[in-house]
Amino acid sequence: MKTIKNLVLAFLLCMIAIPSMASNSSTNHDDKYKKQVKYTKAKPITITAVYDFSTYPNVWGHFSTTGALCIYGSASARFWDYDRGCFTKGTVELCTEYGTITIKEKINLRTYCGTWEILCGTGKYEGIKGHGTLTRAYCTETLCGVVYLVKDKNNHYGDRD
Repeated sequence: MKTIKNLVLAFLLCMIAIPSMASNSSTNHDDKYKKQVKYTKAKPITITAVYDFSTYPNVWGHFSTTGALCIYGSASARFWDYDRGCFTKGTVELCTEYGTITIKEKINLRTYCGTWEILCGTGKYEGIKGHGTLTRAYCTETLCGVVYLVKDKNNHYGDRD
């Protein structure tokens, strides 16, 4: 009986120890190669986009920003309704001469208010993060929130120092 208990105990210890050893070794190996990314503190931003909604759910227009970034360019979005038409989700792409920023939106169609989150950026905006709230009035969307910019090799953050 004592032998069976010892075998069961040894088996359980192996079941716990082997996966934890494997995860620790791969984590330590991966840490050596992870890129050190430095972000700014949260900086306020306002993004104003004006669209032609006559082509809904695919819309095009232009945008400008104030706050942490002062940029402008073209905007395109793809929306789809869900939850019996009460909400819409969308993916917005802001294009400038220096790169793009892709944003995920969720909007309540009763109040035309919602939330947004930056999914990714390219070019000068690679690694950008951000989130906030939005309102839609007629053909204009106003996104207010914060962004976290990535420090580049010249110790600059995005559009401004």
